[in-house]
Amino acid sequence: MSKLNILTAGPICGGKSCLLLRYIKGSFIYATKTIAIDCCIQMIKMHKKNVIIRLWDTTGEEGFKPIVYSYFHKAEGFLLVFDISHRWTFDEIPDWISEIHKRANKEVIIYLVATKIDIKEGRVVSKEEGQNMAKRYNIKYFETSAKENINVTETIEGLAEELFIKEEYKRIVEEISTLLEDNKPEEYVKLKLEGKGSSGRVFKVKGKRTGKEYAMKIMDIDEETKDIFKNEVKTMEKLSSLSNPNVVKYITSYEKINEFEYAIIMEYCSGGSLRDIISKNKEEGKIIPQATVLEYMRQIISAVSYIHTKNIMHRDLKPENILVDLEGNLKITDFGISKQLSNKTRYAKTAIGTLGYSSLEVIRGEEYDYSADIWSLGCIFHELCCLERPFPKDIHEFIMQSQLKPYYDCEIPICYNPGIKKLIASMLNFDKEKRPSCEELLKSDYLKTEEELREEIKSEAEPKDVDVGVRSYSNGEEYLGELKEDKKHGIGRYYYTNGDIYTGEWKYNKREGKGILKCAVGIKYEEEWKNDELINKKIIHDSNVKKEIIKPTNAKRIETTSFCLIF
Repeated sequence: MSKLNILTAGPICGGKSCLLLRYIKGSFIYATKTIAIDCCIQMIKMHKKNVIIRLWDTTGEEGFKPIVYSYFHKAEGFLLVFDISHRWTFDEIPDWISEIHKRANKEVIIYLVATKIDIKEGRVVSKEEGQNMAKRYNIKYFETSAKENINVTETIEGLAEELFIKEEYKRIVEEISTLLEDNKPEEYVKLKLEGKGSSGRVFKVKGKRTGKEYAMKIMDIDEETKDIFKNEVKTMEKLSSLSNPNVVKYITSYEKINEFEYAIIMEYCSGGSLRDIISKNKEEGKIIPQATVLEYMRQIISAVSYIHTKNIMHRDLKPENILVDLEGNLKITDFGISKQLSNKTRYAKTAIGTLGYSSLEVIRGEEYDYSADIWSLGCIFHELCCLERPFPKDIHEFIMQSQLKPYYDCEIPICYNPGIKKLIASMLNFDKEKRPSCEELLKSDYLKTEEELREEIKSEAEPKDVDVGVRSYSNGEEYLGELKEDKKHGIGRYYYTNGDIYTGEWKYNKREGKGILKCAVGIKYEEEWKNDELINKKIIHDSNVKKEIIKPTNAKRIETTSFCLIF
């Protein structure tokens, strides 16, 4: 808890005690003169922290000055008070300032405070004179009235806040100095290699003295990577000036140290990357729940919005460059090819980035702006839903698609709300002028507040019933069988919305063994499946009967959930 020492000083009868009593007691009390030193304490909330202000009231009498002066070295801030109705109190101010400079800490902050500005007549020291005096000694000037409670709290707490900010700044500087001193590159212990990229390697490291874990990006330098390194450091330094919870925190950087050339030390994210999450779900045949997808996108878009406000375009947004910390929060990293824009330069033209996440205008070598990042976000959004990239790596096929429709007509699993498909399509508009901004996306009905989305994620994570029954899907499909661990399992029937029925065995979301596929047009197939792959298929019945659609009678249509159980 911060403790601030503020001392009132100035000539006798200047109004010091009345000023402090008004602040402490909240009412005007005509104070008798102070004998030597008095002290009062006030606790206030400042920048979300509790702060104790110790206010020392001193006398201006000549006989007590040696005692008063002895307290000067303890003070961090001074309220130097004079009475505008007594000129002699004002005339003595230079002597008091001289004593403060002689006896107090050199970094002390002084406020020159005029009292009794409520009086109608009898003012002998003008406001201009007070301001000129303050200007002469390079201190701040305030006018107050203890009787009418004018500017009392603002003056005292204004000085307290200035002292608090100064103390916080000093603390931060000391922490950074300690970090730089105690965690030099040669004092880092490499724990393991986290990954490799085109521009270098990333290690998990630990500081020998602090024991803290960091990520160290080591770059093998040539002319090209030297520019990438300098650009990344410059960008991360700018972003670290105001921290964002969804941007990887920059610690420091080093050039030509020990066995490596250049290195960047940054926050370590122990949860891997968004690519790991997508790959794991794809491998296990699971979709990522809707609320989780939306929370991920809310975090990523918030981070991109933040870097755009700093006039920075990332230009290489992809799942590999989005890390996950221990709490599951997403953090954007890798600013090596980011671009600093300005009021004069609102566009970039260099064709750069990762194919599959780069917009049409970037690939064509045309001018592009922040909307190119929105395109990349749309690709990530699509991949979170479908576990697949929306566009092929083949440039020619990609360009051909862009000529067929004004936007990418994405197909996402039916368990997601149809509005999400529209949101992704708006981000993947081939016309950059028609893509939404980050601010517009964050106002979407689907990207709710963090609290709402986390509550939905919690609800989705709750254990599902395990029993034998009918599972109804949002498109009207049904599965009758044994439900285990939220996966289809057992022998049963699967009804499709077009009327087809598959009878067979399911094992954890994969078709296994032999089964019968009855089609709505009257054709019946015998199929053999292994791990969801069709091995053999033959017609066992062919009929020219009139098409008859078979619909499950007890299926319910649900727009926002992937399934419900009916027993």
